[in-house]
Amino acid sequence: MGKQIKPAITKRQTAAPQSGKTLMATQQPRFTRREETAHVDCGRVLRGDIAYTSAVAAKRPVLSSKPPDMSCEAIKKRVLPPIPMKEMKFGVAYARIVYRDYVLIEEELRSSYHPQNFFCYSIDKKADQDFHTKMKQLSSCIPNTFLTTEEYDVDSAGHYMDHAFYKCMFYLVKKPGWGYMLLLQVSSKFSSSAYWRALAFGLRFITFPKISADI
Repeated sequence: MGKQIKPAITKRQTAAPQSGKTLMATQQPRFTRREETAHVDCGRVLRGDIAYTSAVAAKRPVLSSKPPDMSCEAIKKRVLPPIPMKEMKFGVAYARIVYRDYVLIEEELRSSYHPQNFFCYSIDKKADQDFHTKMKQLSSCIPNTFLTTEEYDVDSAGHYMDHAFYKCMFYLVKKPGWGYMLLLQVSSKFSSSAYWRALAFGLRFITFPKISADI
């Protein structure tokens, strides 16, 4: 898989913020807990309740690797917000190279989803057929989510990483309303909202080395 890089934010020069619009979503953050750990009071653990933490540790739950329900109805229930979200000044475009960990990818999508955001995934050629099938189903069920038709053999030295990102950029630049783009890999984490980071800190321009003519 590709060389690990920090998530990059680049500004879309043509984006024009809309004035007078509410920025925040109407719902509170929604976290889906696994059935095996739903009984654990995480607050008590984080507050340092030693007796409670020891009791939980003594009967540590075993997580089962049950495959997710991949029907469109189930995927939408897991990913899409339960009530409408209010309009933002601008959306955020996500370009991500992926090749494994479908559940993680779906969770990342859920945490970042907004109707004004766009999500492009470039699947590494090394990904297995099951992963391809799940990603195709995800992109067909969730609005503003799509896959590139081209796939590249991205390696740990970063070969073809720029090709994969470029193809997502090619698709995303045609989509309206977003102001910033994030370039991510499957293991990249963004600890705070890309939208609020962009508002608070502006942007960081990124550059690529010379790209070959065969892109």
